[in-house]
Order: sequence, then structure tokens, then C-alpha cells
Amino acid sequence: MRHILILLTLFVAFNAFALESEEGETDPTLTEREVRDKQVREALISSRKEQNFSLYKLNYGILNDDDLLLQYSFKYRIIEEFYLAYTNLILWDIYEDGMPAEDNNFMPEAFYRFLIDKKWGSSIDAGWFHRSNGRQGPDSRAWDRWQVRLNSEHQWRNLNILWSVTAYTDIDKSSNNQDINDYSGPWDTNLVFRNLLGDQKRELDLSFKLVSGKEGYTFNTGQKVVGLHYRMPYAAFRPTIFAQYFYGYGELIKHYNVKSESFRAGLSFHY
Repeated sequence: MRHILILLTLFVAFNAFALESEEGETDPTLTEREVRDKQVREALISSRKEQNFSLYKLNYGILNDDDLLLQYSFKYRIIEEFYLAYTNLILWDIYEDGMPAEDNNFMPEAFYRFLIDKKWGSSIDAGWFHRSNGRQGPDSRAWDRWQVRLNSEHQWRNLNILWSVTAYTDIDKSSNNQDINDYSGPWDTNLVFRNLLGDQKRELDLSFKLVSGKEGYTFNTGQKVVGLHYRMPYAAFRPTIFAQYFYGYGELIKHYNVKSESFRAGLSFHY
């Protein structure tokens, strides 16, 4: 029970900040579902002209019998469509004495979003990506890359399909992870199927992430991630119940060359 309370407290704390920014200005004529669809679109593939601060990647807190995985993510528009973004991913050993963090990954980004609004794509993000864990000694890890990401959205019957493909090229790596490209290849793809049930009250979404392996054409390394998002039909319950299955390498950068498999569940926000 203690750990559940910690999870809920942290989740509410970091989403209170995000909600305050996200909901500053909303169209009163939109339904709750339409507001959420608009927020997800603005976060992932388009732009929010009236507000500079917005969510970026999925925010969540999920746990299992071993640990808690916590992620928060946001972006800020500096000028036109140029963004600074920040994502923090923490693996927290909440069942250990003192509840130490196994690894804390810092992921700042700077990118320009080109809004194209074509049938084959909604936007293209191009810029810089960094990932490190701020440690010293043998556990220190760091990785800088250029990235280009194509974002798109399609409608099929009641399904709203969001997808992206990102290509990377290295700028620099720390001496402790020079072989990281053998475990996380030069591209990844994300796919989200929204509203599988076709129900405006009970929303069920399915997400997939695939990170390529060595040199981009093998998949014995890399990652496979499946997420299931369910929003219960209660207007007062804003977050989604979120379950995630992970298989592969590099869930945390400290363990970039260690294969792992995990299933965790908890809460997410913004899908």
C-alpha cells in the first residue's frame, strides 16, 4: 500500500504541472474526447499556436514486483516551431531500503517542427537528442545524436492511427558505451491505435514501439515495447490505466547492453 501511495503522489505531482499548462485555454464547444484528441495531436504531430508549453512524450508511472518506472516529458516552443524538449526516465527500486534509483536518464532535445500536412505525413521534426545518466565512473553513460522524425496521422473507421519513424546518426558517445549502436540501431518507429472499442466513454488504445538492432536491419537486439491504455468512463478520473510490456536492450542507458523483459502497470497521461 505504501508503494501505491508513493506512485499516486508522484503521478499527481508531475501531472498537476502539465495539466495547468495544457488546460489554460480550451474551446468550450469541444467535448472532453475532442479536447484530449486535440492535446495528443498537438503534443505528437502538430502545433499549439496559442500556448508555448505542452506535453511531449507519454507521461506515466508504472510498477511491478521489482521496481517503479517513472517518466515525465514536456516541450517548450522558443520561436515559431523551434522547440526545446525534456524527458526524464527513472527506474526506482522502491522495494529496497532507502528506495534508491537504479538509473536516472536525462533526455533533453532541441528540434524544429516542419508542419507539412500531407496525406503521407503531418510534420517532420529535425534536431538534436541527448541521453545520459549523470553518473561518474564505470556506470557513466552518454549519447548525442542528430535525429529526423516523420509524424503522421490516419483515420480508419473509428480508429485514429498515429505513427512516427525516426532516423538517427551519432554525434558523440561516452567511452563507457562506445558499442551502444550494436544494441540500439539507427531508426525506430512508434504506432498508436486510438479508440479500439469505438466507444466515446470507455477508451482503449494500443501502442507499439520498435527500435531497430545493429545497423538497422537486424532485430535480435533493439527493443519491442507494447502498451495498453484504458480510460474508465468517469469524468473525474483523468489519467489512463496503462500496462506496458518491454523486451530487448537499453530500457535504461546504464543497461544498454543487457537484455531484459518486464511487465509493469500503473497510470499514464496524455493518450
